Amino acid sequence: MVLMLARSMHRRACQRNLGRDGDHSRNRRDHSDDDRYARDRNLDPEQDHGDDHGVRRNSWDCHDLWQHHHSEPAGGGTRVPATVSYLSRIGGVTLLMMLSASCSRTSSAPKPCLQFSSDLMPDLAGGLIRKDFRIANVWAVKSDQMIDSSGVKFPAYFLSADIIAPSGEAVPGTWVTTEITKPGLIWSVSPQAQKYTSWAKAGDASTTGITMESAGAKESVACVLSGRPASPQTGVTPKATTP
Repeated sequence: MVLMLARSMHRRACQRNLGRDGDHSRNRRDHSDDDRYARDRNLDPEQDHGDDHGVRRNSWDCHDLWQHHHSEPAGGGTRVPATVSYLSRIGGVTLLMMLSASCSRTSSAPKPCLQFSSDLMPDLAGGLIRKDFRIANVWAVKSDQMIDSSGVKFPAYFLSADIIAPSGEAVPGTWVTTEITKPGLIWSVSPQAQKYTSWAKAGDASTTGITMESAGAKESVACVLSGRPASPQTGVTPKATTP
């Protein structure tokens, strides 16, 4: 009798801890489970034992309720605990945010500043309208676009340099070219380049879509600004023309 009373008290404690909220669907098991429970405890599955206030003697204990929460759902498959499912979703969202941040950093990485051949600076300066102006501090950045010259595709490079007036004042100008190590085709892109040099204006059939808003244009200007020396620049003047 004492053993039966202890079991009854233990069962009620488990039911309170697991939230007996009147949900009878949690306390339904098929008869085969009831019979097995009764056989294990030498009880009659059809008989009420103990003073359990209307709760069957063969109702679930703590172990049974644990099995219920981890049993297979009616439609088959395996029941995933809510906590595990929630943590899985949190982990998935975190992984997506990390991948997104990584891709964003990769796509926004600055393009490198490329050195423009000093041998080509006289050719670039040859386009200056005023012969007392000079070109100095030339840098290039490779463009994602291509230059189409008579059906032939060439890589495009944004070329920026300081245009230096006789007073020493310098303003950056930007061009686009097909070469930075040997002579190539040149077009003026920025307003300053179009104002102070005679190179054809970009935007024709060969340079469609190439503007100062194109990727690499402003980066080349940044290369010039960061590469300016503290001392006055000498620069390169246009070649003297022979009469």
